[in-house]
Amino acid sequence: MRNSILTQAGIVIISSTLFLGCNDKIQSTTTSGEAVQEANKEMAKAEEDLNLAIAEFQKESAALITANEERIAEIKLEIAEASMDNRSEFQEDLAEIEAKNAQLKEKLSDYKDDGTQKWDDFKEEFNRDMKALGTAFSDLTVNNTQ
Repeated sequence: MRNSILTQAGIVIISSTLFLGCNDKIQSTTTSGEAVQEANKEMAKAEEDLNLAIAEFQKESAALITANEERIAEIKLEIAEASMDNRSEFQEDLAEIEAKNAQLKEKLSDYKDDGTQKWDDFKEEFNRDMKALGTAFSDLTVNNTQ
C-alpha cells in the first residue's frame, strides 16, 4: 500500500512537472511569435517609409529636371538671339548639359527599389550629378555674359 501511494505521488509530481514545463514552452512560443509579428510590422513600416521617401525624392528631382529643361530652352533662345563670336561653343556646351539632364531623367525613372543601402548610394550619386549639372549651368551662363 505504501508503494502504491508513493507510486501515485511520484506520477502526480512527474505529471505536474511535465505539464508546467509544457506550459512554459507554450508561453515562450507565444512570446516568440509575438516578437516575430512585431518585427514583421516594423520591417513593413520601414519599407513603406523607404517607398515614400523614394517617391518624394523622385517627385522633387523630376521637378528640378523639368526646371533644367525650361532653363535650357531659355538659354537656347538667348544664344540664338545674341550676337556672339563663339556661339557654336556655347551651343556645344549647352548640348552637353542637355544630354546630362536627359541622362539624369532616365536614371531617375529607371531606378528600382533595392533596399536602403542601395537607395542611399543612388541618392548620393544622383545629388552629386545634379550639383555638377547646376555648376555646368552656372559656368555656361557666366561665360555667356562675358
